[in-house]
Amino acid sequence: MKNRMLKTALSLLLIVCMLPIPLAFAEEEKQTALEEGEFSTLDEAVEAGAVSAVPDDTQAYADNEILVVLAGADSETRELAAVEESLSTLSDEDVVVDLLSPELEGGSVALVELPTEVSVEDALLQAANDENIVFAQPNFYYTLLDDETLEDVPAFESLYTPNDPNAQNGSSYRWQLENVHAFEAWNQQKTEGAVTIAIVDSGARMTHQDLGANMLTSLAYDAVQKRECPLSTSVANGTIPYNGDQTGHGTHVAGIAAATAGNGLGGAGVSFNAKILPIVVVGSTGGSSSEALLRAYAYVMANRAVANIRVINLSLGGYTPAQDDLLRQAIIDAKAAGILTVCAAGNKGNDPNFSTTGTITGDTQYIYPGDYDEVVSVVAVDDRNNHAAFSDHNAYKDLAAPGVNIYSTGYISDNSYRSDSGTSMAAPYVSGIAALIFAKDPTLSPDQVRNILYASATDLGTPGVDPYYGHGLVNAEAALTVASQDFNNSIVTITSALNTSRCFDIPGESSANAVQVALWTLEQRPNQRFRFTKDSDGYYTITNIKSQLALDVSGGVAKNSASVVQYTPTGRANQKWKLISNANGSYTMVSKLNENYCLDLSGGGSANGTKLIVYEKGSNKSNQQFSVNKIAAVIANGSYTIQSESSGRFLDIEGVSYNNNARAISWTGNNGLNQRFIFTYNTQTGYYRILSVNSNKPLDVYSASKNEGAAVVQYDANGAYNQQWALVATSGGSYYFYAAHSGKVLDLKGAATTDGTPIIVWSLNGGNNQRWVLTAV
Repeated sequence: MKNRMLKTALSLLLIVCMLPIPLAFAEEEKQTALEEGEFSTLDEAVEAGAVSAVPDDTQAYADNEILVVLAGADSETRELAAVEESLSTLSDEDVVVDLLSPELEGGSVALVELPTEVSVEDALLQAANDENIVFAQPNFYYTLLDDETLEDVPAFESLYTPNDPNAQNGSSYRWQLENVHAFEAWNQQKTEGAVTIAIVDSGARMTHQDLGANMLTSLAYDAVQKRECPLSTSVANGTIPYNGDQTGHGTHVAGIAAATAGNGLGGAGVSFNAKILPIVVVGSTGGSSSEALLRAYAYVMANRAVANIRVINLSLGGYTPAQDDLLRQAIIDAKAAGILTVCAAGNKGNDPNFSTTGTITGDTQYIYPGDYDEVVSVVAVDDRNNHAAFSDHNAYKDLAAPGVNIYSTGYISDNSYRSDSGTSMAAPYVSGIAALIFAKDPTLSPDQVRNILYASATDLGTPGVDPYYGHGLVNAEAALTVASQDFNNSIVTITSALNTSRCFDIPGESSANAVQVALWTLEQRPNQRFRFTKDSDGYYTITNIKSQLALDVSGGVAKNSASVVQYTPTGRANQKWKLISNANGSYTMVSKLNENYCLDLSGGGSANGTKLIVYEKGSNKSNQQFSVNKIAAVIANGSYTIQSESSGRFLDIEGVSYNNNARAISWTGNNGLNQRFIFTYNTQTGYYRILSVNSNKPLDVYSASKNEGAAVVQYDANGAYNQQWALVATSGGSYYFYAAHSGKVLDLKGAATTDGTPIIVWSLNGGNNQRWVLTAV
């Protein structure tokens, strides 16, 4: 039998064959094929999706084992016996079939140990023709993704003063935290045990002085054993040395993510005290397998609620044109259960014989699980944020993080530390920052956290997403800022990613039920403003400011092209929406009725009058992406002068009048009270009322006219929208004043520069006669 843990320090022989169709459908296709006659060749079985292909590289998988998925039609006990009997026909010796996760209900993946004379190919063909087996594949090998030259260094205490020495000014390792903006992030959020990161690796030294306080030692698990085995048992039996770590790799990775912060020893993990759950999947020679990884995922799923596991760190991988369907399905299942998987991106970037491109070709190798769409793939950069020469690059890389000469916890003793390089070191930075985000908002899904990480990354290399840095360098501070975009009790406008000048609008300013929401040019009118009210489950009710009616899925059923209307608030699911952040900073708004359906622009258009509907959520569809723009006070309440940017003259109440309908005009500055105005912001509408200091009457659009050229006057306060104004800052520091009732802006008639020029409202044209400078007095 080959050595099951083939050591390669820079490459991980992950071999996983992805089915061309999901496993659920593979069973149906296989059944059809069996009804038409048994598979006569392995190629036929592969083509039908009954088994995965066997790689040409015989060192990429175990030569005496396969993994099978039981059909689930009968009891597992009977199916196991039937599979043993079927595969035993290939040899005079019996095969051994062992469920990977017998403690889980429905744990239908099993390891088959074959007699030495039975090839993997023959066993797979036999499995393909067995009605008790849905799918079968080889047991692929994996290795760790770090540098081979790992050396422990003296105890940290002899080099640095207490209180997390590597985080102190003057430390040559402080850059590791500075470059990802960890210090700034900790001002916003600390994990402090609220989230657990599963370090699926070589284990971790459970008694290390800088890890013990954060480690869930009672749950630590050895997935290399053939049965459920606590890591403490393996340590006690001498199976795993160094108090819980086979090679030192897992201890080093764990310290990057979650070394105890604030204990005056060694380093501070980027998560600021996330809990650590070490799971051993790597043997003493540095290799792993599909079997061990599947056991690890099954264990995480069984204990996710007890430990609040939200992140899995996989600093391992393997190179192959094939994919591991069972591992990928385990990652997908974990994501559906609220757990994000973060992976190392691979260390063959400086190998001239290795091709990493964005297009899959017949001989191109990829690293899995890092190149799966369902994970976050992390490349390595150095202290100057340059792409590490060893780090892989292709279109499937997502983020960058420090990965060159990274100082972290060592495994030789309880106070040892070491320096190491690799994408293995980069991945736990992202894992730790993901834990910070989950601690900030536990209601976020893995996809939301992933999109927050992408949207907040610091762009490096070629502008935009690129093969060397993905979305850019992970930025903990910016990620938490994005995660903090809580819109509860906020007034907002909602604009389309297709055309940012178009926004959600209630046609005709109607206050009637069942009016369908549409797009219209943004004019700051109340029928274009909405209040977000958040429930404890993370869903928002979105209510129009003018009508006080809520956005509603007409008919109460999520289906393609269902109308989105305004309706009396009911609190039901058809009026509840969740915001899913996208990498470009926009949001997709999914319905609580069915999160596979979201707000959508009918026909994919963005013209005025385009109707709002719900539709099945697509991938990166711009017509389903919207910006949510908070309305906030742009100036403090107080007394101001209002000066025209074009003429330099001041807004003035003609004749220092106290009368209703006295005109607003422009006039040379004279410090008169009729040239001073009191601004008061209304937090319920997001508009300002503007009172003349002289008369105590507000600025008013005469007769509530919506026509261009309507005069601006003063009038007794009545609370009408023609006495309310939206202030929008220009790039030059001046302001546009929008009349709330019409969307027209304050305008100096004819752009005249003489005293006495009337102040009117007019459609926005960007002229400087529509821009006004405020000065506090």
